[in-house]
Amino acid sequence: MFEANKNLPNHIRKALPELAQTVFREKYNSEIKDSPESQIAAMNAAWWALKDDWETDEDGAWRLKAGEGIETLYVYRELLDHTNLIAWMATQGFTNALDGPDMHVTIAFSRTAVDHSLITPDSDNLLIPDDENRQVRELGEDGAVVLLLDSSELTARWEEIIDLGASWDFPRYRPHVTLTYNGAPPLEGVDPYSGSLMFGPEIVTEINEDFMAARLKRNTKSAAHVCKVDQTLGLVFGWAIISKIDGEDYYDIQEDHIPEDVMLRAAADFMASKRVAGDMHQRDQYGQPVKAGEILFAFPLTTDIAKAMEISTPQTGLMIAMRPADPEILAKFTDGTYTGFSIGGYATSEDI
Repeated sequence: MFEANKNLPNHIRKALPELAQTVFREKYNSEIKDSPESQIAAMNAAWWALKDDWETDEDGAWRLKAGEGIETLYVYRELLDHTNLIAWMATQGFTNALDGPDMHVTIAFSRTAVDHSLITPDSDNLLIPDDENRQVRELGEDGAVVLLLDSSELTARWEEIIDLGASWDFPRYRPHVTLTYNGAPPLEGVDPYSGSLMFGPEIVTEINEDFMAARLKRNTKSAAHVCKVDQTLGLVFGWAIISKIDGEDYYDIQEDHIPEDVMLRAAADFMASKRVAGDMHQRDQYGQPVKAGEILFAFPLTTDIAKAMEISTPQTGLMIAMRPADPEILAKFTDGTYTGFSIGGYATSEDI
């Protein structure tokens, strides 16, 4: 008799996931008798019992057979207070952030089928308290920049799901929140976010490759507005405002969206009156933009204007050419230190 899975022979423990070990052990215990012959028979019966619901993959690893309720597994918690994290990113020099609803922490991502009926989602929110020891790192092959977290609750939950037969594609589990896939500053200069994080209830579903691909595509759209620097003329060309990308409303790192019609009216007023180019949004004692250059050209491109002009473009907004007054500012655009524009103007936000 084996009282617990830890009492099974080592070669069985190494070969079988925790859930499969339980099936094996219970069948063995039900068949064993007080004789050497029965031990062999019980062992054979235990292996045969596994074959009802389990199979081996091309690498010889045991996994549950796919079937009703036995699917790939994706478990995660959405970040509820993503606004605080996005505001912190703006202070650290990030020029792009994931859409707020896409920020989450993954607990399980198993391409090996798992019996979903064995997993009861935690319906409570999870608070990760303040932590001064977090890290911001690049993770994976898709260029993801993440905030690494320490959480005994998340790690314990991951281990629990792994014991149910879930697979994991990495050497160890490191809970994290993905911040961006592009637009990150040099990471050695980033002061990691140390505030508390509130995550919603667990969401348990199967892996949807189309959904994952769409999420990645949506969040890898570049927010770098500078497109070209002409050192001879001292001009910087690019997008001062982006309204849409691939037909979808664009939200900046502060989660603000400027619709095409609003952009068009604002551009007309701005070019008729101000044309002020700033340096990193600096303002004087009266709150007015500190002039560091001038906008020489501007062209508002809406969906309708692009169609009328027979221009094919994935994005719409305000295209400009800026002439910095200081050669050092032009040099920062040239070497990539500056990737976006600072123009003098005001906006009134409206919650929708």
